[in-house]
Amino acid sequence: MRLTALITLLIIYGSLYPFDFQLHLAVSASTIKHALYDYSGFFRFSDMFGNIALFIPYGVAGAIAAQGQRLRLTVLVLLGLAVSALVQVLQLYLPSRDPALSDVFWNAFGIVLGVSATTLFQFCPGSTALRWRGWVSPEGMLVGSWLAAKLVPFVPSLDVGIVRHN
Repeated sequence: MRLTALITLLIIYGSLYPFDFQLHLAVSASTIKHALYDYSGFFRFSDMFGNIALFIPYGVAGAIAAQGQRLRLTVLVLLGLAVSALVQVLQLYLPSRDPALSDVFWNAFGIVLGVSATTLFQFCPGSTALRWRGWVSPEGMLVGSWLAAKLVPFVPSLDVGIVRHN
């Protein structure tokens, strides 16, 4: 459950970066209309891929914590949708971000993919929960820490040049 909470915090961090909120400005009707009715996000590969990839770890970690219980999985998906929708509402106040309803759809798709992949993995013959613990080994933590240090300041982008620069 802690891993799911950590992933949720990282999703919120990445979705609201650089935190340049403009709360004193009223959100215009045209901004809300654009967020609700702009369907171009459904067809842009970078939006699709980024939003799906953002929530797959959430689905995986949550499915592991839910231990296959349907009620817990349902709550996990609903909480993921709530986080996704809340982030989009908060992005209305970030001039550097482009909120869209299509992002919530692709986030939900990422959650379902993560849950499905975990469920399939757990039911494969010969697989056990011990395989998942390999990600928390000292070697895995060392590689993860090195990768995190290379990506600081965690600029969320699909631009390989920006990631390479950071």
